[in-house]
Amino acid sequence: MNPHLEVLAPGAMTTVQDLGRFGAQALGVPVSGALERDALLLANALVGNEAGMACLEIRLFGPTLRVKADSVRVALTGTETAIELLGQDSRTVAAGQSATLKRGQEFRVSALRDTATAYLAVACGFDLPEFLGSKSTY
Repeated sequence: MNPHLEVLAPGAMTTVQDLGRFGAQALGVPVSGALERDALLLANALVGNEAGMACLEIRLFGPTLRVKADSVRVALTGTETAIELLGQDSRTVAAGQSATLKRGQEFRVSALRDTATAYLAVACGFDLPEFLGSKSTY
């Protein structure tokens, strides 16, 4: 499987989060998961994913990414900050809306002005291994 996105800059404290892992707390494993559950659910709905799929949880300011697939659908929620398309296709995609981006397009999530946490969903999710039933970073 070819990667859909290439990370050009990681942003501050950008992690992968889903709804968390349950059932291992007696072993000392925390639930983890999204800080803003509703924002994660909305982001996934906007790109057609299952509700609990993993998203990028963005803190303070987000990553800069390049599309490596033919196209990829993305959405940002939990903030009023827009996705900024860079280069020749310079424009913004408002938070709470999805957009289909084409191969080679670069985009970023700049400083979050109205919150400390936002969620970037990608159609079809992230191809990462699960640990105890979750892809959440801890």
